[in-house]
Amino acid sequence: MNMTDETFDSHSAFKKAVVVAAVSALYTANKTIITVVVNEKCVVPMELVNNGFINLNVGMEAVQDFTFGLTEMTFKARFNGQSMSCVVPYSQVIQVAEPESPNVVSLPYVEVTKGEQTNEPEKKKPSLTLVKKED
Repeated sequence: MNMTDETFDSHSAFKKAVVVAAVSALYTANKTIITVVVNEKCVVPMELVNNGFINLNVGMEAVQDFTFGLTEMTFKARFNGQSMSCVVPYSQVIQVAEPESPNVVSLPYVEVTKGEQTNEPEKKKPSLTLVKKED
């Protein structure tokens, strides 16, 4: 999918609004699970990532210092007894759910490559050509 900056921005804004609304609505539940497509912008326990995905409990009793930022949500959680600060971009969330209930919000995932996001061609390495002067 080739996306322009305008399409990317409107998609991101829509996805942020849906994620914020869904997490906010379910936050007081004991368990609010988000499913994340992990990429280099995610700060999560990599040892728990399975096939590029991770499920995180962001319920009120599971996390501390939960914040909705401009492009990502941040929080502190414990994994295997160790506290960790997590960062999850809204663009990487594909599902928000409350287990054992019908409350599930599934979201589309659109992978945007660097060239598609900026609409700039890939930069090529500079090269030199040897030109011999004829006598």
